Amino acid sequence: MLLGIFCTLLTLIFFVPIPQETETLSSVLLGGLVSSLTSVLSWWFDSTESADAQAHKRLELEDATPS
Repeated sequence: MLLGIFCTLLTLIFFVPIPQETETLSSVLLGGLVSSLTSVLSWWFDSTESADAQAHKRLELEDATPS
């Protein structure tokens, strides 16, 4: 769905003759979409790295404790 919105906005901005106001609005919407996508991806990678680090730390502690 997001890819469809992204492609539609790009098409409106670069390939369709539209009024200046609509072009500006499309550009702002495209910027907001890219910003939101960047934030979501950043959060996802940070949470994934955090989970991996915790799992690695847990494994190190289990290996270090005598059985």
